[in-house]
Amino acid sequence: MLASILGLFCVDAWREMQKYIEREEQAKAEATVNPDTLNHILMWKFRSQRNLYISGFSLFLWIVIQRLASLLKDKATAKAEASAAKSQAESASRTAELLLDQNKEKEEKGADEVEQELKDKVKEMEKKLASAQKELGEANKELNQKDKEIEAMKSQAEGLTREYDRVCEELQE
Repeated sequence: MLASILGLFCVDAWREMQKYIEREEQAKAEATVNPDTLNHILMWKFRSQRNLYISGFSLFLWIVIQRLASLLKDKATAKAEASAAKSQAESASRTAELLLDQNKEKEEKGADEVEQELKDKVKEMEKKLASAQKELGEANKELNQKDKEIEAMKSQAEGLTREYDRVCEELQE
């Protein structure tokens, strides 16, 4: 919604600027008859150019802000997934320790069959733990990549702000 409004402002400013460019050519031809007309047209052309720059820069900043918001959302999601994977890994570790403790109790009782079952369960839990740790590593990689993208967007936005300031200074001169 906002993007379409900003886009319409930008298109309207472009149309206005083109209109005054055409009028400027006509006024230059008639400058000997009425020199004030040329000055007024140049003033209107400047205003339309200013409006074009403002609306275009606003549209660009809106796009940048939307991108940053989506990156922050993705980062929060990845953090939540990493936290869930870590808690799952800790739970699997506690379960494995519990099974080992039960295994020791059963060994004292001499139940060889139960011992084998518990060892199988421990191996299964260790596999779950390894898969959870792998998921945690992948989630951390995604977080690092999202952080790099955010930093790149910030530096790009700062560069564009400096360029905009420079263009404004040139226009003022």
